[in-house]
Amino acid sequence: MQTALIVYILFWGIFKLDIKDNYKIALMFLACLMYIAMCIVFHMEPHWYQTVLSVILGMVWSQFKDKIDLKIAKKYTFVFIACCGLFVVSGFVYKWFQVKTDIPAISLFSKTVYVLCFAVIVVMLLMKLPIQCGITKALGEISLEIYMLHGMMINAIHRVISNEIIYIF
Repeated sequence: MQTALIVYILFWGIFKLDIKDNYKIALMFLACLMYIAMCIVFHMEPHWYQTVLSVILGMVWSQFKDKIDLKIAKKYTFVFIACCGLFVVSGFVYKWFQVKTDIPAISLFSKTVYVLCFAVIVVMLLMKLPIQCGITKALGEISLEIYMLHGMMINAIHRVISNEIIYIF
């Protein structure tokens, strides 16, 4: 949760600047890289920084959505199979390096590829299977609030809940 807040603060600060959106994305990318480097230097647990670059994927996709969607639509099957393959391979590489060695760069790279491929797979599935029911539309309107509050609620009731299957850290 703290990572999300840091990323949101970086995003807010960078997008308040009066520069072109492409430069804002590049600046956000550099800020995320600096955040990752600081986490590694201060020996923070990998879950603090492994998925931060997925924010950049979302920003790039948002900025160039029409062009990216058009290119994906032309080669949908190939891109989908390639992302699924990369997803599986990077997952195995991440687990293997996590168990066999302690090389943060390879773990970080494979986990980043794993997370980004998962995001692309979900988006591609939603291109073909749109979710348009009233419940998902209502949740879409308040999803940021739910995301921001669920971590605090889990932390608040952590000692009360004894069944770890109910929530995920």
